Amino acid sequence: MKVSVHTLGRRTGASMELVRTFDAPAHMGTEFLSVPEGSPMNAQLRIDAVSEGLFVSGDVTVQVRGLCVRCLEPLDGEYTA
Repeated sequence: MKVSVHTLGRRTGASMELVRTFDAPAHMGTEFLSVPEGSPMNAQLRIDAVSEGLFVSGDVTVQVRGLCVRCLEPLDGEYTA
């Protein structure tokens, strides 16, 4: 995902909120738990201008699928990080 921060300027303390949905890339995860390729990734971000550059914080929510490594039962759910 690319984001234009041109409107943020170079003023320390300036900030912007960003809400975007984009497709998950291929090979995101492990052998047992992964994000399906092309599934929606919902990002809620805040971008702050600081003296050293930009600081990005927020949450990304994705659909995950896989197998429990203990019992090998299917797992399917939503994860936010």
